[in-house]
Amino acid sequence: MKNKRMKVLSIILPILILLLVIVILAVRKGKSEEAPVDTSAGLAVIQSQESKDVDEVIHKIRESSGDILREEYAERISAIQQDENLAWSMFDDFLFVGDSRCVAFVTYGFFNEENVIAHPLVNIMSHLEPNIDNIVAKNPGHLYLIYGFNDIECGRWHQGEEFAEEYGRIVDTIHERLPDTKIYIIATMPVIMGRKYTSSYDGYTLIPDWNQQLAGMCAAREYVYYLDTAYLYDQYQDLYTDDGVHFFKEFYPHWAAAILTCQYQYELEEDLQAQAQAQAELQAQDQTDIQVQAQAEPQE
Repeated sequence: MKNKRMKVLSIILPILILLLVIVILAVRKGKSEEAPVDTSAGLAVIQSQESKDVDEVIHKIRESSGDILREEYAERISAIQQDENLAWSMFDDFLFVGDSRCVAFVTYGFFNEENVIAHPLVNIMSHLEPNIDNIVAKNPGHLYLIYGFNDIECGRWHQGEEFAEEYGRIVDTIHERLPDTKIYIIATMPVIMGRKYTSSYDGYTLIPDWNQQLAGMCAAREYVYYLDTAYLYDQYQDLYTDDGVHFFKEFYPHWAAAILTCQYQYELEEDLQAQAQAQAELQAQDQTDIQVQAQAEPQE
């Protein structure tokens, strides 16, 4: 009985260590303003399951550690939904690059110039590609790209698939030079047709299709994430300026909160997958250790 108990603990204790490491990493990724993650639930599971089957204990621990991750991300999302202005302090090691819609992050005072490379009337060929060296020099951990409106208007691409292919080529180059940078392509916000700058060109109606092509391009790459914030169009048309293209200052906290919400959903999924892989590897190693120990024990 004593040997069996020791075998159980030999599996439980390493997993507990892994659980605590995961929690520490999650807290480091979180914002300092929020309450710390409560690990008591995971500890309680371990303490209450010692006498049960090993596989059942491991299953319970996995569930508990996954719940902790989900709770941590849920707290972040809930915080910015309750107060969207918190979003500005939650961007970390980042750079925004894009067109006039991106410029407004600086002109409205939300970001410093050092965190934004943007200019009006530009597209991915006239602005993003020529700025690759500048992006690499800044070496951001998180790179957010905002293009699309001018790209449709410039006439270089006749289909969204062609645009997405060119976009993909450029982000591939950025990834090759910044392999540790996470790249986020933000959905092109639709325009309000019939306004000052949208009444004479119906090509803007292609934005949803082009966004769909961008989503597919991102899905084919592990290091590029498509942030679908275009749903804000339906909620905040009153925050568009008279031209039907740009946004009043009040729109930007909504946009920032939506960007982070989409990002956190990706990060949670990745963290859960990494956690499951780490636990599976640890369990396999522990089972090997137990077998070696059992073989080494003298037969009665």
